[in-house]
Amino acid sequence: KFHCSGKVMSGPETTAFCVTIGLITIPSALFLGFVCPGLVHRNAGFMWVPLLTLVGVVTMVASLTICHASDPGIIPRKPAPVKTPPKIRNIPIPGSNSIERLRYCDTCHFYRSSRTHHCSDCNNCVEGFDHHCPWVGNCIAARNYRYFFCFLLSTSLTLAMVFGISCYYFILIKDDSSNNLGETIANSPVALGLMIYCGVVFLPVVCLLSYHINIISSGQTTKEEVKRIHEDSVNPYDHGCLLNWKYTLCGQRKPSLLPDLTEIVFRSSWCQDQEEEPSENRSLMGSSPPDEVAIEMDVVGPSPPPYETDHVTEEVSVSPLKSPTSSFPSLRSPTSSSNPVSDEAPTILSLIHISEPTRLLSISYAVFCLKKKKKNNKKI
Repeated sequence: KFHCSGKVMSGPETTAFCVTIGLITIPSALFLGFVCPGLVHRNAGFMWVPLLTLVGVVTMVASLTICHASDPGIIPRKPAPVKTPPKIRNIPIPGSNSIERLRYCDTCHFYRSSRTHHCSDCNNCVEGFDHHCPWVGNCIAARNYRYFFCFLLSTSLTLAMVFGISCYYFILIKDDSSNNLGETIANSPVALGLMIYCGVVFLPVVCLLSYHINIISSGQTTKEEVKRIHEDSVNPYDHGCLLNWKYTLCGQRKPSLLPDLTEIVFRSSWCQDQEEEPSENRSLMGSSPPDEVAIEMDVVGPSPPPYETDHVTEEVSVSPLKSPTSSFPSLRSPTSSSNPVSDEAPTILSLIHISEPTRLLSISYAVFCLKKKKKNNKKI
């Protein structure tokens, strides 16, 4: 998703990202609003607790936002070829006897490298793909992996600190309440709730952090480790534990392969203005027909308009989308008769190319002429 005329992009799962932000900010606000004031009031030496908590919250929110709003390494799609190429292409690696196997992506229409995979959630091929994180709401790949690891590390440390300080504050309240557990819970419910929350969330976050510490040290990605790709072969991306950490967290970040999104958004809006311009020009030139058409009814005579044989009437379109004026042929019956009434009565075939209001008027006049003719025949 792109925002601010293409200047800001975000992952496809914005709702999950907002939920994660809420799970971070709401407990932190409760900790800063209820636990820290009571703790500092009892001992002024704990002034570092709210300051360190603010640093942890800012680090978590900033790393999560950057990870969500950055390009993970999306490779733009190419036009579909006329003939579908083979699924697998083997390319020899220069300087070695090994062969790199490239797979063709039927959606993005190009051959993927070994660490480029198609994400089913984002529906894009991502270079250096690690996994798709629903809590971040974006793919985790080479360009935003360092921010994801920073988010895990800051979250684990902040959870541990909040859990420990809340537990310490709960014990202080318990000592003041003469070891009465019910009175302690009533005096510090927020501290107890934070202890439970941090204890439940801390375990899976620390397990995930330990897992990523392991795969960084071995030079693998989550997808490679889960599928055991390098289990029976040499991992060409493993440069040793220290170099793996250096390349992963401190290496040069690859530039984005996406085009200038602001220019694309500007062109699309310009094209929409061009498409709307002809209709505006037509209205300014006065070529659009009037919205209302007045039809005057007159007394029926020997040759009332518009059925006079030598008179041609222009048709005015009722719909404003049609052409303003158009002429239609005379409505005189193809079969002539000596009777003036029957000579002037229109036939059904002559009413085919007439607009709806004129057609109704013509049919009414035709019925009138037939009734008048029938009445004259009875008198005879």
